[in-house]
Amino acid sequence: MRLGTVVGAHGLRGTLKVGTPEPQPEVFEAVGEVMVGPSRHRVLRAREGRRSVLLDVEGIGSRKEAEARRGQEVTADPERFPPLPPGEYYHFQLLGLVVELADTGEVLGELTDILVTPAHDVYVVRRGSREILLPAREEVVLEVDLAAGRMKVQPPPGLLDIYAD
Repeated sequence: MRLGTVVGAHGLRGTLKVGTPEPQPEVFEAVGEVMVGPSRHRVLRAREGRRSVLLDVEGIGSRKEAEARRGQEVTADPERFPPLPPGEYYHFQLLGLVVELADTGEVLGELTDILVTPAHDVYVVRRGSREILLPAREEVVLEVDLAAGRMKVQPPPGLLDIYAD
């Protein structure tokens, strides 16, 4: 499962700066082992940066080595993630889901980003150049089916009219 992308180096000792929608260093530490591009590394330390996770891993010990990983995806085996309570999901699990209307099955687009706000997250759903912002609330998100790669939603009345062509 994708955790983020290496966006650069931090400091001189090989710390990777991993871009992620919501920095959750505890997830990186909990999985214990990640893939940085094609190579597997044991997690030594993870801490929160600015819209990123600062990640120290075994085998990358210099800024030059960390910079060489820029653009590479950071992933972990799905079975290594700590379980969440029912109805809760890691952001990386939701990104890429097809979002459809619960009542008609009409596809609204793909969940491409999650905006973290004080009240609740906001899902960014894109279809071509069209973008819809959906509140991530129980009354809007009716079903999440990770296995099928789908999310069924019922937007508040009038919300989709704002985005009509």
